[in-house]
Amino acid sequence: MFASLYGTMFFLAQHFQNVDGDGPLAAGLKLVPWTATLMVCAPIAGALADRYGEKAFVVGGLALQTAASAWVALAVAGGAGYLELLPALVVGGVGLTMAMPAAQKAVVAAVRPEEIGQASGAFMVLRIFGGVFGVAVAVAVFAGVGGYSSPEEFTAGFAAAMWAVTAIASAGLFAALAMPADVEEEARVR
Repeated sequence: MFASLYGTMFFLAQHFQNVDGDGPLAAGLKLVPWTATLMVCAPIAGALADRYGEKAFVVGGLALQTAASAWVALAVAGGAGYLELLPALVVGGVGLTMAMPAAQKAVVAAVRPEEIGQASGAFMVLRIFGGVFGVAVAVAVFAGVGGYSSPEEFTAGFAAAMWAVTAIASAGLFAALAMPADVEEEARVR
């Protein structure tokens, strides 16, 4: 989840600057529809995950992130502008926002109460590691296919990097499918 998030964010702002010609502020503002989903959807997703279980939200969220990443890869390769990318950004943001609170809740619910601090700490470390991994993979793919000498070269590298991010999100989706249906019940059994 975090590898796909950070891998996308790293290049998306650069895409807006290198291809669309935006300055840093305009590029950042173009990311707001994606990141604003956190404020709107996270509390709702967290409450619903409490009611219906974490697995459905992690799986559903990663499915949306996978679809959105593929959508962005296809759109940028086809020369799409910001308005064509906007629905994909919202879908990806909603997906990540669904998955994040559910994943964290699943982690802390899977341990005894006295281990919650350790589980939360491990989750945070793996979150940062995932982000670094996602950026590293996206950069390696970008460097192998594209570059910064022209908008066309950047677009080729960015589209390839987005396919790599899509593969990472897909791997997360398949891992989420292996989650137990009721993490809290599993923890109580132990």
